[in-house]
Amino acid sequence: MTVHAIRACVDPRVIQTVTRLFNQTEGDIAAEMLQNARRAGATRVIVSTTQLSHDRACLRISDNGRGIDDPAKLLRLGASGWDDETLRREDPAGMGVFSLAGRKVDVSSRAGTAMGWSAHIDEGDWTSGHEIAIHSCVRSPGTTFAIEMSAGRLEDARKAITNAARHYPIDVEFNGEIVERQDFLANATHIEIWNGLRIGVFTDNRGAWRRTPSINFQGLTVHHGLPTIAEIDSDRQWCAKVHVIDCPALQLTLPARKEVVVSPFIDELAAAVRSAIYTAIASQGEHRLSYENWCEAAVLGIILPNAKQGLRLFKPRAYDESLSSDYAPPTTIGDNLVLIDDLEAAEEQSLARALIASRDAIAGTLVRSEPAFKGYDWYDRLSQVESLRFIVKQGTAIYVDTLEGDLINLADRQVDAIAAELTIITDGLPQVHQLNTDLLLQPDENYDLDGASIAVVKGGIAGAEALTPAILAEYLDNAYFCHSDDSNCDSFDTQLRYWQKDSRHLAVRTLLGDDEAVSDSILQAFLDSVAWLVPQGSRLRLHHEKGETTISLEPAAADPAAPPVA
Repeated sequence: MTVHAIRACVDPRVIQTVTRLFNQTEGDIAAEMLQNARRAGATRVIVSTTQLSHDRACLRISDNGRGIDDPAKLLRLGASGWDDETLRREDPAGMGVFSLAGRKVDVSSRAGTAMGWSAHIDEGDWTSGHEIAIHSCVRSPGTTFAIEMSAGRLEDARKAITNAARHYPIDVEFNGEIVERQDFLANATHIEIWNGLRIGVFTDNRGAWRRTPSINFQGLTVHHGLPTIAEIDSDRQWCAKVHVIDCPALQLTLPARKEVVVSPFIDELAAAVRSAIYTAIASQGEHRLSYENWCEAAVLGIILPNAKQGLRLFKPRAYDESLSSDYAPPTTIGDNLVLIDDLEAAEEQSLARALIASRDAIAGTLVRSEPAFKGYDWYDRLSQVESLRFIVKQGTAIYVDTLEGDLINLADRQVDAIAAELTIITDGLPQVHQLNTDLLLQPDENYDLDGASIAVVKGGIAGAEALTPAILAEYLDNAYFCHSDDSNCDSFDTQLRYWQKDSRHLAVRTLLGDDEAVSDSILQAFLDSVAWLVPQGSRLRLHHEKGETTISLEPAAADPAAPPVA
């Protein structure tokens, strides 16, 4: 067989699938019916609901538009009947009425001076191909759809109409009340017109923009991932929404129009959105954008000032973020600042202790580096920590801990001296800065106390705050504790409570010895679980030896300083 030509066409059997063109939700119905009314030139849409029985109801949607002049077009798939201008601007596909497919519908319409007509469409008429009778009727110009639905869906219908009318350009009356409307770009920081679109720029601190539609097509709103620009070390995001005025190049997927068609125009729109955002930022006078963003704005012809100066003063982070306290705003400024990159939690805790123990002035100038600012003059001229290492002396032995090196794991955790060495690059030249300290905690891949590599200076160091068991335990908690999200594990508070018992025991044993550690653990257990049982004014005596325990309560000794009772 020879085939000379072919052409695209629609198989007649496709009509049997029309009930699956839409999700059949009240939202689909509201969106499509209101869009058809607007295209028909309506200036008002009236919606009402009526309960027909205990389980059935009717949703009635009427408009005062041009009406449908040819009833045959109503159920002709793909035949919209719109004029050329509407076809150019909006790309109507002639499928909207099929959002009602599979439902009982009464429809009536009148176009101009012609006689009105009406029809009843049963559930099966949408796919059967059977003829549907058309009757003459007397009515005003416009179109009315009466849609039968479940009475249990009335509230869903109300919500759907309210949502569809919120950014709709025409008044919608629902059960006698005008539905409140709102400009889609209300509260925008900046608005500009581009290619038949209104682009509104917003700031968002809570990520709400991720959950809201970003494009409004005459009341039909859709989600689309428009560009966003985040400021450094801030929750503030710059985002945008687009309101369509007249932009045929921006197309929505058919039939339900719930997504944007990806095309070269979408890339142009993304660039326009970024330009609008940078314009909005420029109007603010200051910003905390990355240098990369600053350069992009310049390429788009928008000259921004340098990012506002300010970095976070170094505070050690905890391995478990729940224990971290580094939430101070980035307010530290000056040309004498020293940048330091993020380290392992144990290394940061060790460095923090060295800064406290040595009381070195560098503690007031050490700030968190922010690579995104690299390129700004004020940032590039700052000094930078190139490396950090710890030197440990125990007797005649010298141990050097370079970050990410081997664990020292000393048999005796008490050593003679520890020094932290910071190599700092200033104006391209290295300088070594030494801090005498009394504690070194090395990172442990298992992050548990059993495998922790710990070194403390025997007797502490002169002029420094003493490293007590309580202080050491807190460093251990911050360096190594990590709660588990496993459903079989205890809660965070329970895990932390048990961990802190172990870390205190280890801290006392490291600083004071095994006997003191046992005594302290017994004391802590008594204070946690038993002390509250001892009556006020009583003294508890407890003796435990060779498996035998005796306990007695007696009146507490009188206070010799107390005045005599009259």
